[in-house]
Amino acid sequence: MEIAENITMPQKEKENMISQTVSSYGGKLMSFIRPKVKNTEDAEDILLSVQQPYKSLGNR
Repeated sequence: MEIAENITMPQKEKENMISQTVSSYGGKLMSFIRPKVKNTEDAEDILLSVQQPYKSLGNR
């Protein structure tokens, strides 16, 4: 399996693919994280921390 940063494709297509994947799993991740923390704001911060590395892959 190739690492996303080594896949050759147009930058815009790469960004769209990563964005769609992060968006499609965001709700499921939030549902997993939310019961484990005190409030929604903390859950959102954790979710953003998890998503950020994947979003930055599109900028390479």
